[in-house]
Amino acid sequence: MTELAVRVNRDRLTTTINISGVRTHFTIITLIEKLRILNEASQFIGAFFG
Repeated sequence: MTELAVRVNRDRLTTTINISGVRTHFTIITLIEKLRILNEASQFIGAFFG
């Protein structure tokens, strides 16, 4: 549940910054962050089931 709450907060932060007009730069950061989360999740799943 904590992970979900963190993601919701990040989405709200993204929305706020988009309104501020720094959309492109922050979208790239968000994309990298999402890829990092996916990478950590896949490593965790690999360690758990591997």
